[in-house]
Amino acid sequence: MVISKAAVEDFLNRKLADSARVKRLSKRALDRKIAALDPKPRFEVEPWKHQLASFLLGVKYGYYLYLLDMGTGKTKLSLDLIRYFRRLGYRKTALVLVPLGINLPTWMDEVKLHAPELYARSTVLDCPTEQKWRVLEEQKPPVAICTYAGFLRMVAEDGKGKMKVSRTKAARLASLIDQIFYDEISFIKNHRSATFKAASAVGSHLCFRFGLTGTPLDKDPQDLWSQFYAIDYGETLGPTLGLFRAAFFEEKQSY
Repeated sequence: MVISKAAVEDFLNRKLADSARVKRLSKRALDRKIAALDPKPRFEVEPWKHQLASFLLGVKYGYYLYLLDMGTGKTKLSLDLIRYFRRLGYRKTALVLVPLGINLPTWMDEVKLHAPELYARSTVLDCPTEQKWRVLEEQKPPVAICTYAGFLRMVAEDGKGKMKVSRTKAARLASLIDQIFYDEISFIKNHRSATFKAASAVGSHLCFRFGLTGTPLDKDPQDLWSQFYAIDYGETLGPTLGLFRAAFFEEKQSY
């Protein structure tokens, strides 16, 4: 699809919210902003400076893609946000998606450390699909941790050997949660994958969407588009991959 030069210029010249100002604030200034929040957040473990800035951005926008290196406390940040949004009255399940089953118990350990009041009722969804639905609908856990594969099976149907996302199932799942966290969001970097389409379908119904990764791409910058889109639906890198390519890539004759 050919993108007009005027559309590309409009896209490049649009005004975007700037996170840099918050990131440049001193620890003292960040503490003042935290103290001014109503209600004031409670932290089990005192946040580092970058975690305070990240927390404030998450509270302000309700959706954010955090590109933070390993060991910088992405899980703690997520649980601090979950606790805060629950204090604001958002009491449905916060769904956390992780790449592998081995990540499930690690997240539960972090829940116990950073959100101990939620630990007893939180759960891992490592059960058959129908049981996952029952857990969410009947137990209403404050935090539910699921693999991307398990998440896909909940909202997709197997048609002719290919998983196809069901809009009805996606809306059903979205009605049971009010927050979604994509741990290692680069797992959905392929915009053609069923998992990316499932994330887009579910997330479109939610106010709170957060992505976490320290490795958003390998060699192909196009990987960034799908990860940003799952969080902000085109606000940062455009509503289509075609527009993103037209704005930031050079066209060359193919061999």
